[in-house]
Amino acid sequence: MADDLLSAIESVHISSREKKDLCEDSLKAFLLEPRPQKKLRPIPGKLKQQLEDEFLSPPTTFSAEWLNRLQQTFSNGANADPHNNTVHSGGS
Repeated sequence: MADDLLSAIESVHISSREKKDLCEDSLKAFLLEPRPQKKLRPIPGKLKQQLEDEFLSPPTTFSAEWLNRLQQTFSNGANADPHNNTVHSGGS
């Protein structure tokens, strides 16, 4: 009976060691598995500057669509005095 008990304890010990090794291998594999990097949060001042540049700064170029619209508008007003193609604000 003592031999059976000793044999059972040894098999449990061997089994637990194998499971521990398996768990360690799985953990190592998980930790070494490539994952996408976390997206860095922008610095508040830098984010503010990016937003101002994108939405509040005047563009240096027009898209082709807007350029065509502006040229058509200007062409439609060509019947007026060719020397007076300025935009006037409400005052005189």
